[in-house]
Amino acid sequence: MSWRKILIPGAILMLLGINHLYGGLYGKITGRVTDSQTGEGLPQAAVKIEGTTMISITDIDGYYVFLNVPPGEYTLSASYTGYQTLRVENIKVFADRTIEVNFPLKPTEIVLPVQEITAKEIVIRKDKTESRTMIKSEQIQSLPVTQVQQAVSYSSGVTIRQGTIYVRGGRPDEVVYVVDGVEIRDPYSNYTQSGVPLLALEEAAVDRGGFDVDQGTVSSGAISIITKEGTDKYDAQFRFSTRDLSFLGKDIFDFLDCQQGDPYQDYLLGRVKNLKSIHGRYKNKEKRYEFSLGGPLFPMWREGAKFFVSGERYYTYEDFPIYTYDEKQNWGESYQWKVSIPVTKVFKLFTSGFYRYYVDYQGGRGYDPGWRLAIDNLWNFYDRHLQLIGGFDFLFGKTFMEFRAGYYDRFFDNSVKEDVDYDGVDDFADRDADGLVEVDLTYFQALRMDTFRTGGRIDSIKERWIEITPDSVWKNDSRYDPSLVKYYRDKGYVEIPFYWWEYEVQTIYPTIGSGPRWWPRDRYWVDPTKPDTKYVYYQLFKPVVSDTPVSGVGKVDTVYGEVHIYKYNRWGWGQRTNRDTFALVPDFSTYPPTFDTLLIGNQYLPTPWTYPRVQHYIGASRLYTLKWDMKSQITRNHEILLGSEFKKIATKRYAVDYASGGNIYMTLVNPDLDRRPNDPYNFIDWFDDHPSYPWEFAAYIRDKIEIEGMVAKVGFRFDYYSPEGYVFSNPDEPFTYDDLWLSERIRLLKNAKKTEKKWYVSPRIGISHPITERDVLHFTYGHYYQIPPFNQLLTSYVFSGAFPVIGNPDIEPEKNISYEFGVTHGFTENIIVDITAFYKDIFSWTRLKMFPIGLTGENYSTYVNEDYGSSRGIEFEFSKRPGGPFLPNLAGSITYTFQVARGSFSSPRQAYEWAWRGYPIPPHESPLDWDQRHKITFTLSYNIPKGNPLFGMKGLDDINITVVHNYGSGFPYTPPIRTISEAVENINAKRLPSYQNTDLRIAKGISIRNIYLTLFMDMYNVFNRKDLGGFANVEWYEYFNSPEGEERDPTVWSPRRRTRIGVELRMKGL
Repeated sequence: MSWRKILIPGAILMLLGINHLYGGLYGKITGRVTDSQTGEGLPQAAVKIEGTTMISITDIDGYYVFLNVPPGEYTLSASYTGYQTLRVENIKVFADRTIEVNFPLKPTEIVLPVQEITAKEIVIRKDKTESRTMIKSEQIQSLPVTQVQQAVSYSSGVTIRQGTIYVRGGRPDEVVYVVDGVEIRDPYSNYTQSGVPLLALEEAAVDRGGFDVDQGTVSSGAISIITKEGTDKYDAQFRFSTRDLSFLGKDIFDFLDCQQGDPYQDYLLGRVKNLKSIHGRYKNKEKRYEFSLGGPLFPMWREGAKFFVSGERYYTYEDFPIYTYDEKQNWGESYQWKVSIPVTKVFKLFTSGFYRYYVDYQGGRGYDPGWRLAIDNLWNFYDRHLQLIGGFDFLFGKTFMEFRAGYYDRFFDNSVKEDVDYDGVDDFADRDADGLVEVDLTYFQALRMDTFRTGGRIDSIKERWIEITPDSVWKNDSRYDPSLVKYYRDKGYVEIPFYWWEYEVQTIYPTIGSGPRWWPRDRYWVDPTKPDTKYVYYQLFKPVVSDTPVSGVGKVDTVYGEVHIYKYNRWGWGQRTNRDTFALVPDFSTYPPTFDTLLIGNQYLPTPWTYPRVQHYIGASRLYTLKWDMKSQITRNHEILLGSEFKKIATKRYAVDYASGGNIYMTLVNPDLDRRPNDPYNFIDWFDDHPSYPWEFAAYIRDKIEIEGMVAKVGFRFDYYSPEGYVFSNPDEPFTYDDLWLSERIRLLKNAKKTEKKWYVSPRIGISHPITERDVLHFTYGHYYQIPPFNQLLTSYVFSGAFPVIGNPDIEPEKNISYEFGVTHGFTENIIVDITAFYKDIFSWTRLKMFPIGLTGENYSTYVNEDYGSSRGIEFEFSKRPGGPFLPNLAGSITYTFQVARGSFSSPRQAYEWAWRGYPIPPHESPLDWDQRHKITFTLSYNIPKGNPLFGMKGLDDINITVVHNYGSGFPYTPPIRTISEAVENINAKRLPSYQNTDLRIAKGISIRNIYLTLFMDMYNVFNRKDLGGFANVEWYEYFNSPEGEERDPTVWSPRRRTRIGVELRMKGL
C-alpha cells in the first residue's frame, strides 16, 4: 500500500478534529442550571470555571458541559438574570472522568450576595468502566516515596519482582509510562520509566484493564502521569532529602541505616575486620534536591498564559557498591515544563517538555558480586531522554478538538572505559561512533614489552613502550592503510584504521589479546610455604607481579597481615572466560578463626586488564508523533470520540560483544559507520542500501453513551504499520558471507526482501451500570494488540559468532483478549469498596527459536509467535477518605490481589535456552516468573490538623503519620533439572518464601501565612526484616540452602532498614 493511501485519509480526518497523544488528559464537567422552585431548566445561563477563561452557556433545557478541564480542584459559578448567583467550591476533576455539578438558582428581584456552597466529593464514579487506580498529588505527599514507581507498586493488580513492574500477568514490556499523553518508551527495547520530578505530579492513574480506543500501544498496564499546570497565583516549592545521617553519630546512623552493602567487599578492602559487624559498612548517603515553580506567565494577566516548571537532581552511592577504589556516585537530573496560552476563550496554545539525564557506573545492570574487586572496570552508562510536545486546543459549541505534535529522543552510551596504564585516557573507544577504534597512545606502557615484539617507540632503559605506533604494529597487514591513521596527541589517543570486529583490534584488547609474555599460564597454588613458586601478590589490592618471592611478604594479601590463599585452577591471569578463582577468607569474630570459601572469579580479580565482554554499546531512538482527536457532545446522551495518530520511528544501535572462543557478536541497526575508501562492497554499504525506519498509523472511533442507569463506551480501533524490516528470500540459503571479513566469519542476509505491512482491528466495550447512588456494576471486554519491541524485529541482519540471533520483522503483533467484571459500593461518603474479577487470554507472544542454516550443520535463532499465556484473578480495594463522622482524621486503604499467571515461557529467550540444553518444549502452561498468588498492601494515614494539637499540647499539631505495610506470597522458581521429564513438568514448580515490609513517613508542618515548612522522615523496612528475594545459583540454594551461592551474593536479600530525612519549603497563593 502506498503512502498516499495512508496520508490522504489521515489528512481528511485531520480536518475533522484533533486531540492529545495518549489517553484522557482532561476531565469533563456537566450538569444543569435550574430554577430552585420549579425545577425547570434555565436556558442561556452562564457557567464559569473561576480563575480561567472557560465559560459554558446552557442549552434550551438548562444543560451545560465543559469537555476539556485539566485535573485539579476548581470553583464553578452559575449566573442568570433575575436569579442569585451560586458558587460551588472544591470541585475535584479527574482525567477521563465526568463530574456532575448542578446549580439550583434562587429567583430574586433584588441583587443578593453570591451564594457559596462546598461541593461534596463524589462517592461513586458512575461512568467508571475500566480498572483504574487514581493517585493524587496530595496522596503522594503523605507517602514514603521519592519516585512515582514506588507509589504505583501499592496498586492492586501490580506485581513487583526485582524492581520490574508486571500488571495482571503480562510481560514487563507490556507496561508503559505516559507523561502528559506521550509515551516515555524506547520503541527499540520498550524500556520505560517516568523520571518525572515528584513535585510535578498532579495525578497518576494506574490503568490495568478496559483501555480506551486511543490507548493503542498497551496490552497490560499504563501508568499515566499528568503534570501540574500553573494557576492564577504563584506557587513555589523546594525540597531537600538525604540518607546521610552520619552527623547523628555512628551508633544512631547504624541503627537508622542497616543496609550492609557487600560485607565481603568491605572485609577484603579493609573497611571492617569482622564480617558480622554492622559498623563501618559501605553506606549510600544519597542526597536529593527538588524544586517547582508555577503561576501566571504575566503577572498582569493572571487569567491568561500560565506556566509550571519543576526539576530534581540527586546523587547516590546505591545500596550496593559502585566502586572499588576510586570513590564516585551515580547521579541524575530531570526537568519538566508546561506552558498554556489561551489566545481566546475557545483557542489555546500548549507546549510541554521533559528532560532526563542519568549516569550509572554499574552500567545500568545492578550489582554483580563477581566484580566486587574490579567494579571500577565496569561499564559507564550515560542515558539521556528528551520529550517535546506542542499543539493547540480549539472549542466550538460542544465540540472540543486538539492537535499535538510529539518528539521523543533517547541517547545512551554504555561502554567500558579501559585504562590499563592509569593515565585517565580510555584505551579503547569510538568517540565519533564511526566504527574505527581509537587507542590510547600509551596503552602498552604499563605492560613492559608486548608479545608482538613490533618495537614501536620504546624506552630502552626501562624497557617500556612510550606510545603505540600503528605503522610499526600493522605495517605488514594487508588491510592496513596508513593514510587513515589519525593522531590526537593533545587528547592522548590515535584512531587506527580498523573496526571493532577485526582481528587486529582483538589481538591487542586486554581481556582477549595474547597480552604480555609474563602473564602466568600454568596451574599452580600461590602457596607462601613454598619458596620456589611464582608469586602474584597484593598490597591493599594494588597488583605487583614478580617471578620470585618478595622478601618479607610471604602472603598474597597484607590488609591485616593475615594469610589469604588464592587458588588458580586453570590458566591464571588475563583469561576472561573462567569463574574459578577462590579465596579462603578468615572470620576473626570467632576463635580460632573460621575460613569461608569465596568465589571471586578469575576474570574478576582487580587487575588492570580485567573488563567485561560487552565492550561498546551506543544506542539512539527517536519517535515522532502526530495525533489528533475530536470529542463532541453531539446529544445530551452521546459523546463521540474520533481520532487518528501517526508515528515515525528512527532507531540506531551499535554494539560489540567479545565472547569466548573467538566469537564476536555485533548489534547493528541503522549504524552510521564510515567505510574505508579502498574496501570493496561490504556490509557497511549494505546497511546504507537497506535502512529500517518503521512507521505506524491508527484511526479510532468511540461513542460514550450516558443515559439514566447506564454509561457505555463502545468503540473500534484500526492499526496499520510497516516494520520496514528485511528477511531472506530462501530459507535453505538464508545468509551469505561478507568477502571482506571472511576470517571473522561475518555474514548477512542473502537476497534480502522487505516485509509486508500489517493491520488489525480492535473492538472494545465498557459498561457501567449504577444500581443505586452508592452501587455501580462495571464490565469491560476488549482486544488489545502490541507490536513487539523492535529489537526483536530489526536487529542483527549482519552477524558473526557461533550462536547468532537475527531479528524477524515478519512476526505478528502480540494479542490478548481481556474480560473483567466488578462492583463498587460506597458504605458512606468516605468509605468505598471495589471488587473486580478479570481474565486474560494471551496469544502470539514472541519466542526465540533455533533453525538450521541449510545443510552446513550451523544454526541461527530468530523470533517467532509461538509463546502464549493466560492470567486471571480478583482485585479487592477498600479505602477510607479523610472526613466523615467516623475517625475524620484517619485515612487508609487495603488492597488485595489474587492472581494466577501461567504461560509457555516467561521470556522470549527462555525457550531458546531450553532447546539449547536439549530439553523438550513443554506442551502446557507453567507458572510465570511473576506468578505471585497473593499480595496485600495496607496503608494507614493519620493527620493531626493545624490548630487542634494532640492531647492539647502546643506544637503537636499539623502532623501526618503514614504507615505502609506490604505482604507478598513467594514467587515461583525452577528447581535443578536432572531428567527429561523434570524439564517438562518442573518449570517454576517451587516457590520462594513470602515476604513482608513496613514503611513509615512522619511529617511535621509549620506555616506562617502563605509560607509552609515541612520536616519529614521516611523509614523503609521499619522492622529490619531480612527476606529472601531470589538466589544466585539454584543448585546452591536447593542442595546447600545457600541462596547467596559460592560468590556470596548479597543482593538476594531484601534491603534492610534505611532512613531518609528532609525539609520542604512552599510558598503558595502569591
